[in-house]
Amino acid sequence: MRQFKSDRGFSLVETMTSTLIGGIVLMGTFDLYVESSKTTQGQSDAVQMQLQVKSAMDLMAREMQLMYGSPNISTTLNANDTISFTRIMDSGYAAGGTASTLNDTMKTWASNAYAPSATTSYVVKVIAGTSSGQALNISGNSATQLTLSGSWGTPPDTTSLYLIYRNEGFTLTAANKLGYQRGSGVYNPIADNITSLAFSQPNSNSVTIALNGRTSNPDPHTGLYNSYNLTDTVWKRN
Repeated sequence: MRQFKSDRGFSLVETMTSTLIGGIVLMGTFDLYVESSKTTQGQSDAVQMQLQVKSAMDLMAREMQLMYGSPNISTTLNANDTISFTRIMDSGYAAGGTASTLNDTMKTWASNAYAPSATTSYVVKVIAGTSSGQALNISGNSATQLTLSGSWGTPPDTTSLYLIYRNEGFTLTAANKLGYQRGSGVYNPIADNITSLAFSQPNSNSVTIALNGRTSNPDPHTGLYNSYNLTDTVWKRN
């Protein structure tokens, strides 16, 4: 007659021991996940902040490379944290004009591209040739002609080299934002968490920008904010 042996199960001690070991392994895995998440978050915040500072610096450099004349550097919150300047939009030689127009048959301007708005106006200035030194506000334009507010003392001719420009500016706001202004309007924020901004003019052809940003949140490991400093010297193209 065949005899069957009963299956022997795990004892209570064995079950508790295996449960304890499994819990320790799970806790270790969870701690590793938390630390990895903190590291990833800190690195992501730092990279995002650096990209923002670099993008802000690139924008300021591009605009100030087309600066005409000398900028005005002043103080709003910190020393020398505000700059205003005239930015060249276009240039060329006139093909003639009347008392209140300037023609350039080489251009294909969009209709009323230089018409004034509530906050921004454009100026045309002749810097060489006939009418040199004269400047008038632009009231509108066609593809090849600027219509002006006012009259030339002497209308431009084919020797007249002209510039079209508008006013721009950058500043540090009280909310630690980098602000960008076109014309006389408000400063629109273009970067957050900017802790310092300073402009200086080493010579008449360049402007040095010192920009400092920080992460929006403290580093999860150190509890401190990560900062990023960037300095660039912009040389005018004209």
